[in-house]
Parts: sequence; structure tokens; C-alpha cells
Amino acid sequence: MPETTALKVLFLGDGNSCCSQMAEALARARRADQIEACSAGVDVCGVDVLAVAAMAEVGIDISGCRAKTISELGDRSFDCVVTIGDRARQHCPAFANGTTMVHWDMASPGGSPTVEATIPPDLEAYRRLRDRIVALVEAMPMSLQVKG
Repeated sequence: MPETTALKVLFLGDGNSCCSQMAEALARARRADQIEACSAGVDVCGVDVLAVAAMAEVGIDISGCRAKTISELGDRSFDCVVTIGDRARQHCPAFANGTTMVHWDMASPGGSPTVEATIPPDLEAYRRLRDRIVALVEAMPMSLQVKG
């Protein structure tokens, strides 16, 4: 079996319900030859139904995905950890030397597992978020070459 040269990337979000799920699915769909994607959250809540709807519009089904915590990943190693949102960055555990850390400053339109949204989210906000994540994933893995 040939050794894979794909980068092992963890997308770490707040609740693994929206942004990190979208990023994992987009990386698997658009960069599977270069990126071995995984996602997890600091906490977990169910996968956001509007995130599911926004991804379905681009032909990616995340309806069967399950939110998971970072602790469920065990001792897996990653070449890069992408923290999504400030809470994920603040609660990100230490990883082995050589792991590239990247931060994406974004948040789910639906809020976080610990903060309720003050305005009900709409599908258009999820579309904008999805399109922003598409652009970031499309720039991978070249954008991961800089340690941060």
C-alpha cells in the first residue's frame, strides 16, 4: 500500500456543529488528494440543520455527520490544526512539535453551545460562511505552509 502524502488536518471548532463540519466536508470533497480531514469541537452539540442545508446546496451531504469532542480523537497526530473561532483557539490542547497551528476567525451564525444567538440565524448567513470556508479550503494546503 503506497504511503499517503496527504496532510492530516484537524478542524477544531467550538461545538463541531457548523464551521468545523463544513470545513472537514469541503476539504474531503475538494482536497482529498492533498488533505486527510477530520473535525472536532471543544464541546459538542448536534450538527446545525442550516449548515446541513447550506452544504446540500453545493452537493455535499453532512446530514449523517456526528459532532465529536477533541478527547474522542485519542492520540491521533495531525500535521496541522485549524482552530475556528476564538473559543476553539483558547481551549486548543497542546500538540506535538511540528504541528502547524492556523486560526480562522469566524463563528457559526447560530451561536455557540454556550452562547445563544440574539437574532435567529438565516440560511443566507450560512451560505456566506460556507463560501468563506470554500475559499479558505481552496487555498489549502499552500496556506498551511506558514507556521503560526
